[in-house]
Amino acid sequence: MKLTPPNTPADNVINNHFSNLFPNHAEAQQIELTSVSSNRVSFKRVSPLSGKLYEMELDMSLENFCVKYKEYSNGKLIQDVFPELSAAKREFIQTGIPPAEFPPDPDEE
Repeated sequence: MKLTPPNTPADNVINNHFSNLFPNHAEAQQIELTSVSSNRVSFKRVSPLSGKLYEMELDMSLENFCVKYKEYSNGKLIQDVFPELSAAKREFIQTGIPPAEFPPDPDEE
């Protein structure tokens, strides 16, 4: 998993491809989706906690990601749509919160 926070907040991250695919998605203007290769996609999203832009690369094609994301957007559970992804990757897709910003687990303190 590649997760890279830039030095500046990303208030206006827009990816027309994602916005056109999911025009009714409330956070589409804060998501950037690009194809890195035929079987790898880059998913960037603004963290609601810090306002920073983070990137995660996923081992799937852009088309496959979009099909699965549409299922998730239509109400399917993210763990059912993306069972091949770790819980941390699914959380990032769902909320924009990267593992580095997860709140501490009270059971581990």
